[in-house]
Amino acid sequence: MARSAMLAGSMPPAYSATPNILRRLVVLLLLTVVGISSPAAAASHHPAPAAPGRAAARWAAPLAPVAAAILRRDYQDSVCKPATRQVGDTVPPCVEIETIETMCTPNGTGPLFLAAHQQCMCRGSYFADWPACLSCLFLHGQRTERDVGQYMGVLAAASSSFCDAAAAPTAEFASVFAAVQATAAPPATGATVASDRAPGQTAVSLYYTATARQGPGRITGDAALATATALLTATRAPTSAQDAADDSPLGTKSAKGSGTVGVGGKGGPASTTATPAASGPSSSTESNAALFGRAMDWCFLVGTAGAIVALVL
Repeated sequence: MARSAMLAGSMPPAYSATPNILRRLVVLLLLTVVGISSPAAAASHHPAPAAPGRAAARWAAPLAPVAAAILRRDYQDSVCKPATRQVGDTVPPCVEIETIETMCTPNGTGPLFLAAHQQCMCRGSYFADWPACLSCLFLHGQRTERDVGQYMGVLAAASSSFCDAAAAPTAEFASVFAAVQATAAPPATGATVASDRAPGQTAVSLYYTATARQGPGRITGDAALATATALLTATRAPTSAQDAADDSPLGTKSAKGSGTVGVGGKGGPASTTATPAASGPSSSTESNAALFGRAMDWCFLVGTAGAIVALVL
C-alpha cells in the first residue's frame, strides 16, 4: 500500500545539521561576551573608563540563560532527533510527529478539510509517536516525571475528543490540544527533578518499539476531496483486519496510503501543536517556512551578539 502524502505530495526537506553548528557558534560567542563583560575583564580590556564595560554587562547578563537554552535544545535535538541510518529503521518519534503534523495540516477550515485532517492525524502513528517522543525527552532529562504526567493527561483528553468518530471535528488538533491544556490542572504527584539516564545515547530502542508502520493516516470517502494532491492513493479496498482497523479513527497506527492527503500551509509540532518538545515532543524534518523562521532567529541572535561585542570592544 502506498503511504499518504501531503504538501504537494512531497515530504518536508531533510533536517540540516547547519542550525546545530550555528547554534554552537552563537553560544560560544554569547558566553565569550558574558565573560569579557565582567568588571575584572572589562578593566583588563579597557582600563579607563570602566563604564562601557558595565553597560555591556547589563546587556550581556540576560543572554546567559539564552545561551544555556540553546545548548539544551542542541542536546535535545541530538539525542531525540538523530538521523535515520537505514531504510526500514524506526524513525525517531520526535521527528515523525512533526512530519505528520506538517503533512496533515488542513487546506481550509471547512468540514471536509477538517475531516481530512482528522483522518490523517487519527489513523496514522501520530498518537503512538507522541508519547514515545515524550519518553525520549524524559529519558534524557529534558522532562520531569510530573511533566510527563501532565502532558499525557492533556494528550489523552485532546485525542479522545478530536478522534471521536461520532463527532465531526470543528477545529484543528493543535487548537483542541491548546484548549485542553489551558484548563488542565497540573498533577500533584511525580518527581519534579529531571535526570539524564542515557547521556548521549540516541538509539530509539532505548525508549520505543514501533508495533506498526509509522506515518500519516489514510484519507477516505468524501474527505479525500479536500486533499491537495492525488499523487499517492490506495490501490485496493480493505481486505484484512489490519486494513479494517486503519479505517477507524483510533485503530492501529498504520500509515497505509489512500486517497491523497494534501494538506499544505501551516507547520507541524515545533509548530502550533504543543508537542512534548516545544511544550512537550520535536523534529528533524521541517517545512520551508520553519527553516526560514529559524534562519531569521539566528540572524537576530548573531546581530544582537555583534552589537554587544561592539559595545565591549
